[in-house]
Amino acid sequence: MSYRIITDSAADLPESFISEHEVTVLPLMVNWRGNEHADRTVDLDEFYQSLAAGEVAKTAQIPIHEFDAYFREFAKVGQPIIYIAFSSGLSGTYQTAVMVAEQIREDYPDFDLTIIDSKSATLGQGMIVMKAIQLMEKGASKSEVEEAVHFYVDHIQHIFSVGNLDYLCRGGRLSKASAVVGTMLNVIPILHMTKDGKLEKIDQVRGRKKLLKKLIETCSANGAGHANREFAFVYSPDVKEESEKMQKMAKEKYEGTILAARELGVVIGAHTGNQLHSMFFLDIEDPYFR
Repeated sequence: MSYRIITDSAADLPESFISEHEVTVLPLMVNWRGNEHADRTVDLDEFYQSLAAGEVAKTAQIPIHEFDAYFREFAKVGQPIIYIAFSSGLSGTYQTAVMVAEQIREDYPDFDLTIIDSKSATLGQGMIVMKAIQLMEKGASKSEVEEAVHFYVDHIQHIFSVGNLDYLCRGGRLSKASAVVGTMLNVIPILHMTKDGKLEKIDQVRGRKKLLKKLIETCSANGAGHANREFAFVYSPDVKEESEKMQKMAKEKYEGTILAARELGVVIGAHTGNQLHSMFFLDIEDPYFR
């Protein structure tokens, strides 16, 4: 039986891609204004305006019973699955999925489910998923796609900035020591994702006028200048126009292709605030798509 590739909403996949390729996306949850919502089911503008006004939203991984329902449905029909999961360095989603899979195999010992820690988030994770699905549709076997996914996990780069580090620190995604810069007047931190899927501050810039140029320079320093230049961008609604400028700058500098660009979902956004810029790319030539 042919296999399927699934993911979760932390990947921020474009709706058009989800629809065209019939991708199963498991939703993470956000508790906002006293109610629990699935990712991508609340108004983004209203949500980010509330964060800017000081409201707090709390996030949760996919509930165990939801994982069980999704996985068990595939197990019953013998459907082989690759699940590309949100970074274990930022969420317990991956570990929960592994635990549930072990429980289901007690009833379905032959269930062919591979769970891969993307060590990524938003369209970093999304680019891995998109490339994996494209390889599958080209006829690659399940094991071949799994090998490719591990390659992409090792080489996907995340470069991003936030208005300040308070949201990340408050949500436990960054240490308080790293957040000191957030208190400095007019200083914008620049971060990346480490190889183990955690966040790390790597630079800073004074003033928004210098921000976009600095982000592009940081991408160059992290391997953005090779062949097969494909990029993805995710941004908070408040900085959409700035992101469009940065996309244009990247295309001109690298003569690259924009694989995807979209607004940030609410689960990741609850931890970044309303001024996120992010850029994703491979730091080496893609051997699977030359």
